[in-house]
Parts: sequence; structure tokens; C-alpha cells
Amino acid sequence: MFITFSKYLETFIDHIPAISGFIIGCCAIFGNTWDKSKTGWRRLTRTGFLTLSALIIGAIFSVVTTVYSNNKKEKVDAHRSEVSKMIQDDIRISINELLNPFILIYNDTHAENYKPGDVVTIDMLLEEDSLKKSQEVCLDMRPTNFTLIPDQGTWREIFKDSITKGASRLEQLRLMQNQNLSSELMGNIRELLVRGPLIGYARNQSSNIVKKDRMIPDCFVGHAIGAHKEFLEMIKKISDASKNNVLYPFQ
Repeated sequence: MFITFSKYLETFIDHIPAISGFIIGCCAIFGNTWDKSKTGWRRLTRTGFLTLSALIIGAIFSVVTTVYSNNKKEKVDAHRSEVSKMIQDDIRISINELLNPFILIYNDTHAENYKPGDVVTIDMLLEEDSLKKSQEVCLDMRPTNFTLIPDQGTWREIFKDSITKGASRLEQLRLMQNQNLSSELMGNIRELLVRGPLIGYARNQSSNIVKKDRMIPDCFVGHAIGAHKEFLEMIKKISDASKNNVLYPFQ
């Protein structure tokens, strides 16, 4: 009820300058606002006094309305900026988690040319040589050219931990900020969470993961061919869409 009253009051204040202008116009039509036979303020007739009052009130409320509108716009812009930054941060952290296993594999297989995680891009991971090496990694083995502290276990455990964290954060973002995400970004996030080749890790499922068989040597335990490329391309689509995300107007 209070919100409704505030909206009515705001609408009324916004229209005061127009109402004042209407009054002034009517007074101008009827004329007789000035009595030359008198001096000072006494020269104003009743019509003149009404015209002057409407003029002053209109001017005051025009200034008040302008200041109020500017302050409201500044608050809305600040809120939009804050929400946008929060969304960008959540997506960046989620993507970093999802990319973590691939970046570790990249550096493990390029030990002679180690690069910090923030230097390794999705495009680098999508290079044919990088994809070939990541697909050949044995999931039941550990990194061979560096030691993780604290120990993160085998590649299978690294994939599971990172993808679970990244997918969980994306799901929370999708549920909490759905009104502030573009349809393209929402669609890309949903596609990864529903159809991502490796998303089974986040669901404690193994339908998309090659399981170890007692008769298969460890070096043959890996992901389905093409799974890494498809998953990385989905992550890239989310990353690209997030840069162009336009927030819907706030009420």
C-alpha cells in the first residue's frame, strides 16, 4: 500500500509543472493580471497573484523533479553497475573452476613452457595439439611434471572437484540472477549444465565418463573422444556471452 501511494505521489509531483503551466496559460487568456494604478506588489490583481504563484510553484517543482530524477538515475546506474560486476565475478570464478583441469593438463604436457593459469586462454586449450594431449591423459594417473599442494589426487578427482564447483556456482547464478541475464547467456549456461559432456562429474554420475575396467590398462582410461573440445566450446560460449550481457532495466 505504501509503495502504491509513493508511486501516486511521485506521479503527482511530476505533473505539477504541467499543471502550473496550464494555470498560467488560463490566466494569460483572461488577462487582467496587472493594475497600473497601484504601486509595488499591490499592482498584482488576484489573477496576477495566481499567475505568479503558479509560476513560482512550477519553477520550484521543476527543479525538485530534475534533481530527484538525476539522483534516482545515479542510484539505478550504481545498482546496475554493482549487479553487473557481481555477475561478471561469478562467471569468471565459475569458468576458472571449469577450466582448472584443462589448464593443469596443459601445463603438465607443456612442462618446458609452463604458463600461469591466467595466461592460458580457452583458445590455447582448443588448439589441436592441446586437445590431443588432454584427451590422451589417463584419468587414474596424477600429474607427472609438477606437484599440487595440497594434493588434489588423480586427474579423475581433479576433474570431479573442479567441475562440481564450477557447475554449482553457475547453477546458483542462473537461479538467483535469471532476470539480469541475457537470453543468450542463460541459454549457454543451461546448455552446459544439461548437455555438457563432462557435467556428469557434478551430478555424481558416470554416463559421460569412461569407467575403468579391470582388463584395461590405466593409460587407456580417459574421456570420450571429442568430449574436451565440446565442453571447452560450451565454456567459451558462456565467456563470450557474459561480455555482452545487458542487464534488464531495474524497476
